[in-house]
Amino acid sequence: MAKFIGIVKNIETKYGTLTKISISEKDFRENQKNGWVNAVLKTSKEGKPYLQVDEFQPKEKSEGGHISKSTPVIDEKDTELPF
Repeated sequence: MAKFIGIVKNIETKYGTLTKISISEKDFRENQKNGWVNAVLKTSKEGKPYLQVDEFQPKEKSEGGHISKSTPVIDEKDTELPF
């Protein structure tokens, strides 16, 4: 299940569009792994930006202690252009 965190706003300035991202301490604590939160900045169909927690974890091989470099599955919705 997808987790969404923080507040994301696009702000128009005379220099172009800036993206402002705010993440609460609670969101950070609940979603951090090893001191980091990995998130993906996405745009909704309505054109509003949002952050989704990236929960991808590589699978480990049981032989030889090597981590497999598997290709992540990409949801077809993620490949659609917003325009």
